[in-house]
Amino acid sequence: MEKPEIVFEPLPADSTSRFVIDSLAAYNIAATGQESWYPVGVFLRNERAEWLGGLLGNIWGGWLHVTHLWVAAAKRRHGHGTRLLHAAERYAIERGCRGATLETHTATRRVRSTKNLGTKCSPRSRTTRPAIGSSIFARPNSTVDE
Repeated sequence: MEKPEIVFEPLPADSTSRFVIDSLAAYNIAATGQESWYPVGVFLRNERAEWLGGLLGNIWGGWLHVTHLWVAAAKRRHGHGTRLLHAAERYAIERGCRGATLETHTATRRVRSTKNLGTKCSPRSRTTRPAIGSSIFARPNSTVDE
């Protein structure tokens, strides 16, 4: 039996990245029967069509999973990150999502950033490893039991 080669590629071609993403999605759909998978992309742009921020992620299994959230330094602390998250949440709710996850590598800012989003996080639902990043699991306030 042939042993496949391991190839390290820090900047893979878009087609290679898409192959991995699509293959994982197909596997998960087949394994769970959950067919509704949606990519999520919400962006912040000024009048001159310059990109100032964005949110990337996906919806699957009734959850919004935010993998990337970024706002240009000059536009931070003006509520734009919150606006991006709210837009993604509205899109997710339209597709029947019941919760969300947010990955971040800025552990000190994430708590302040998620306090007023209409979600509730508790130590039981948040994992933090600042050296690697953290994940926040949230549900609308009305559905979280304390």
